[in-house]
Amino acid sequence: METYRLLTRRNADLTAEQVSALWALYRAGEITEAEFIDATAATVDAGRTRAVGYADVALAALLLQIRGDAAPLGLELPPAYDRLTTALPTLLQRGADPTRPDPAWLLGRLARSEPLEAGQQAMSEVLRQQRVPRWRRVTGADPCPGCRHMSADTVPASISMWTHKGCSCVQQPIDD
Repeated sequence: METYRLLTRRNADLTAEQVSALWALYRAGEITEAEFIDATAATVDAGRTRAVGYADVALAALLLQIRGDAAPLGLELPPAYDRLTTALPTLLQRGADPTRPDPAWLLGRLARSEPLEAGQQAMSEVLRQQRVPRWRRVTGADPCPGCRHMSADTVPASISMWTHKGCSCVQQPIDD
């Protein structure tokens, strides 16, 4: 699962890098706001789709090793494109307010957290569908106190993992 954790983090970073490049094009006047919003929503949604695929394949590979019989489910989460195209103009307006965080920071946070959350949601669903009885939280190198505290427990697969914005924790399946 360490490879899966690294893939999810790299996917979030890649998505953020791509959004940052789009932001630079927009700031330079090379693309319009509408083009920026469309491309950013598509880029973040693609990161979410990759994260779901990684969760599905990673668990299937692990279960194949453990049980000898598992295959990816082809799980899909609902697309976020429409939600993102609605949220991004608001984010840009908030970024224009000098009392609020810089738009580049807000965009980076969005671009990283959306794929991470999609992967976490997908892993919870795949654990249930693959009938894995329990899981435990695996944290990154510098977890927040809440995630660190929760990493000691095993949890029934019927319970989805609690996360927060930017949480890069993953679920480690525990199979009997």
